[in-house]
Amino acid sequence: MRIDAHVHLIECLTSFSAHGEGRSLGDGRVELATGEVRRIIPEQLHSDCFTAEAGLSLMDSFGIDMGVVLQGGFYGFQNSYVMQSARRYPDRYYPVGALDPFCGRSGKILDHLVGDLGFRALKFEISENFGISGYHAGYRVDGPEMLPVYERAHEMGMTVVFDVGGVHQGSYQIEGLACMVRRFSNIRFVICHLLCPVSPDQDGWEQDMRRLMADNAWFEISSLPSFIGEDPPYTASAEYVQRALRLVGAGRLIWGSDAPMALNSHNYGDLLGYLQHAIPEGAIDDVLGGNAVIAYDMPKRRLP
Repeated sequence: MRIDAHVHLIECLTSFSAHGEGRSLGDGRVELATGEVRRIIPEQLHSDCFTAEAGLSLMDSFGIDMGVVLQGGFYGFQNSYVMQSARRYPDRYYPVGALDPFCGRSGKILDHLVGDLGFRALKFEISENFGISGYHAGYRVDGPEMLPVYERAHEMGMTVVFDVGGVHQGSYQIEGLACMVRRFSNIRFVICHLLCPVSPDQDGWEQDMRRLMADNAWFEISSLPSFIGEDPPYTASAEYVQRALRLVGAGRLIWGSDAPMALNSHNYGDLLGYLQHAIPEGAIDDVLGGNAVIAYDMPKRRLP
C-alpha cells in the first residue's frame, strides 16, 4: 500500500497565522491581514479549495492508495470536513484533527473532536510563520495548555503530530518535545518535515534528530525541497533522507507530499520519485506506506 502521509483537504480557505486572518480571493489565493497576497491552491487546479475528490484524483494519478489528512491554521481548521471525507472514503483517507489549545473552551473542543467526531490522531502546526507560535507568543510544546491533550492521547493510545518549524524559530523546541516523547510513552509521535532543514548541511540537525529518537517516535518526509530551496533532482533533500535512514532506520521514516500547497513549486511526481533513488529497494515499501500504518495504528482504528 502506498500512503501519502501529509495531505491537506480544504473545503474553504479560512486562514489564520502570524500574518493575521486571510481573506479568500476566490482563485486559491488569500489576502492576509498584513496586506500580503499568498497563493495556497496551485493555479493549475483552477480552484479556491482542495476537496476530497480533488485529492483522490491527484493520488490516483500517481498510484497512491491512501492519504493521511493533516491540518494547519494557515489553511483554516477543517475538522468537520476532514472527518466527513474520511467517512465518505474510509479506505482512502485517514483523518487527523486539530485545535488551538489556548482556546477558552479547548477542553470541550477536545471532547468533541475525540469523543463525538472520533479522531484518533491530532496535529499541531506550531511553526512561527504558519502555526500556533505565530499568534501565541508564549506557546510551549511542554506548556500547561498542552498537558490535557497529552493526557487524553496517552490514555487512549493516540497519535500526535508536530510541525515545529525551522531551527531559527521559537517553535523549534526540541528539548521540550523530547521530554514529552519520553514522558507519554503510549502516544505515537510523528514529527513533520525531518525538522525542516533550511540548508544542505544544517548545523546540529543530527543532534536534534537523535534527541527525539524513541520507540514511540516517527519522522515524516515532506517538503524538504521547499525548505532547502532546491529544484530536481533534489540532491540535498535525498542526502537528508539518507542521513535520516542511517540515524533512525527505515522503520521510522514516513513519506508525505504536503499537497496542495507544495505543488505551487514542485511536481507531485518529483516529490515522490526522488525517494526511489534515495531509499534502498528493501526499505521503500515501509517508507512509502507501511510505517504510516504503524505510526497511526491504522488496523485498530475504525471511524464511528
